[in-house]
Amino acid sequence: MDISRKPRQVVLATTNLGKIADFKELLAPLGWDFISPLSLGAIMPTEGTGATGATLESNAQLKAETVCKETGLWALADDSGLFVEAFPEKLGVDTALFGGPEQLLKLMAQQTNRRAQFQCVLALARPGLATLFFKGIDEGSIALKPEGQGGFGYDPVFIQAGEHLTHSQRIEIAGLAAAKVEGHRGKAVAALLKWALINADVAT
Repeated sequence: MDISRKPRQVVLATTNLGKIADFKELLAPLGWDFISPLSLGAIMPTEGTGATGATLESNAQLKAETVCKETGLWALADDSGLFVEAFPEKLGVDTALFGGPEQLLKLMAQQTNRRAQFQCVLALARPGLATLFFKGIDEGSIALKPEGQGGFGYDPVFIQAGEHLTHSQRIEIAGLAAAKVEGHRGKAVAALLKWALINADVAT
């Protein structure tokens, strides 16, 4: 990258300060100057009210393109959800509106099929250009009971494929940063980093 050029400014299309901090850490290799939409007065559709679109892609696209249009800057948004195989009509894009891990365990009390996956979709909107999408999937299963205090949301009841500890327990042992890199959000970020490396001439 030409050191005489200023870092590209990119708006992180979320008002969740924890998520902003997470993305700044995970995307640090890009060298971008990340900005909160709060500092620009941008309106955030769907934030705090749950999903409004039919897919993670459409929700992330709505947020990213709205902020991109309002600010004239590149905008990056995400949408994530927990998909449970035994109950495809539950959670998913509406995960934020579901009752939480205890409610999920009640729903699955009699279920032998406990397969599930976390999905994350990143949408990168750029003025005058097509929106790009990057997806990460974390395969796993739902535990029989909550275990661990690390993380948040459904981390205490989600066991990543190939592991025997819940996501919360692994965070307690390995640290939050390590778990993020291996999870659905980290995998989506890895796809974005790969794109930026290949397209360094336009990404920087």
